[in-house]
Amino acid sequence: MAASNLIQLLESLHPLEHKLLLSFERGGQLPAADLLTVSGLDESRLDMASGWLQTKGLLAVEDESVTSLVSLTDTGSE
Repeated sequence: MAASNLIQLLESLHPLEHKLLLSFERGGQLPAADLLTVSGLDESRLDMASGWLQTKGLLAVEDESVTSLVSLTDTGSE
């Protein structure tokens, strides 16, 4: 990317995007839970900002996982 295009892209960032990018000062990868803590953003704002940054090619989600938790009801335990 040309320097002028990069400068233009950086100048066009939303404040939430800036805040999220600053969370990566110490490293290139962070778990989402750490991003919530470091950035100070709530989950919905983190989702918005990360979506915008992904669209702009500045952020990539490396891995997503869903953990299902299953438990017995009282009847199932009997």
